[in-house]
Amino acid sequence: MCSVKPVAKDRAKERTKNRTCKKQKQPYIRTPKELLPVCKKKVRCKNSTTASDTMGLLRRNSLNIGRWFPAGKQESAAAVAAAATPPPPAGATVGPRASFGSSVAIQKLRESKWFDAGEERIFCAVIENGFIVEVRRTTDPAATDSWFGVVSIELKKSELKPTAEHVKIYSVRMKENEKKPMKVYCVTLANLWQQGHQLRINNVADRTKKAHPEKDILAQIKYASKCQMPFHNSQHFAEFCRYGDRPQDSRKRQISDCAKWGGLNMGATLIFMEMQKKQKSLSHYFGELCCLFCCPPLPGRIAAKLAFLPPEPTYNLTPIDESKAKYLLSFNERAEWPYSEREKENVEGFFTRTARGNKLSCIYVKCTPSAKYTLLFSHGNAVDLGQMSSFYLGLGLRINCNIFSYDYSGYGMSGGKPSEKNLYADIDAAWHSLRTRFGVSPENIILYGQSIGTVPTVDLAARYEVGAVILHSPLMSGMRVAFPNTKRTWFFDVFPSIDKVSKISSPVLVIHGTEDEVIDFSHGLSIYEKCPKAVEPLWVEGAGHNDVELYNQYLDRLKKFIAVELGN
Repeated sequence: MCSVKPVAKDRAKERTKNRTCKKQKQPYIRTPKELLPVCKKKVRCKNSTTASDTMGLLRRNSLNIGRWFPAGKQESAAAVAAAATPPPPAGATVGPRASFGSSVAIQKLRESKWFDAGEERIFCAVIENGFIVEVRRTTDPAATDSWFGVVSIELKKSELKPTAEHVKIYSVRMKENEKKPMKVYCVTLANLWQQGHQLRINNVADRTKKAHPEKDILAQIKYASKCQMPFHNSQHFAEFCRYGDRPQDSRKRQISDCAKWGGLNMGATLIFMEMQKKQKSLSHYFGELCCLFCCPPLPGRIAAKLAFLPPEPTYNLTPIDESKAKYLLSFNERAEWPYSEREKENVEGFFTRTARGNKLSCIYVKCTPSAKYTLLFSHGNAVDLGQMSSFYLGLGLRINCNIFSYDYSGYGMSGGKPSEKNLYADIDAAWHSLRTRFGVSPENIILYGQSIGTVPTVDLAARYEVGAVILHSPLMSGMRVAFPNTKRTWFFDVFPSIDKVSKISSPVLVIHGTEDEVIDFSHGLSIYEKCPKAVEPLWVEGAGHNDVELYNQYLDRLKKFIAVELGN
């Protein structure tokens, strides 16, 4: 690993002064003349956020501005093994038109290009906790020596976006003829750029391996610094921090991931995990499970306890006139709208009423005037229309479709509370609004459901004949997600999509990641086998629950299905 030149004394003193925790009166990990070893005791200020707190903002930064649409074709296994981040093939298309910073950053990330010191804004727009970065000196362009590190970002609650001072890169330095040949070091991104270094993101590694959740990255670094492991270079250390095996935490990480993304199994499995961790009586936990599933014994209540995770609204709909016929759509900072205000004019927001009396928030994204089909999109859990709008616009431009979407009851600006019955009433109201307000005929409507959104999509498709149906990471039923060995649909089961798909008379495209950690891949297989008019499915090798859109074959399969198969 290359050495880092010392910085000016006055800047080092200023950094030391600014990085002192007032309440604990102890300095944070600082970057003096060169890379300093990590402190053994972790000092944390209450005013700063953890890696997991920061992740929500950073994930939206990267996903919404274009990582949904990787350019070019999927790299082969040989290509991944031969190079860290191979460039896309010639003639690869770029992402949808976005703001300058986001589009440049995404394109450079795809092509595995190096970021310079003058590109702090666009680099920080896509960097996330746990990313593996490669670092080299820019003084000698012909030099091939580089080193790898793992990223950690520290933000205070008052700070919304990271800068070069917030981004810390952990790596190791090898020492020969010593008892402890490995030592962990930390350096800030600002210090690296001041001394003439370039960085690039090792995004292929993130895609091909199952990564730790962000909250475990720092714990993994601390664990690595204590044990004497045979790291042959710093890339092994970075990959260990991102993907290394810690058996004592593996089950805990799996449960936390399910809970974070709204997995249906989080309620019951968390209780079982507590049974293993603490010595309590079996009757105590049996009582908790009874409260979960039997008080009252209604499927709707079980769904409400396990399935729905509505986020804080990220957008607002303000009536323009007294008639409330038109609304002004505005996004807050958490929505991360990367396009211009002019492109926002293509997104029309309005309210309608469901049969159960709830106010339903809807948007219609007019992506292209030549579009034949309109997607009725039922989004996944833990998001709302504000967070999905930029994805809709980019997706519609790529597949030449307009997109109509809505927020479930209790999500975003929609009223009421989330429940299974409201879920079905919500998509019914959206269906009638799309047909009456915008005059779209059923044969030109494609029902698209993602994750929990496949539940109302299957229910509607079983009752109406439409142009086509797309099921993205579908689930068979709630009980089959919580208890994988369930073979039948019980009377108290929720979301029984597996019993409805056989009634769908439209062409069905099933999409699922083979490494889905929330809804197992077997659910997609079973749904596919039950559909009478299922077309060739898309099984994305190595993809999880929330990253299928990052793979090149995702867009390729959608384009082929809509433009070729439905056209014929």
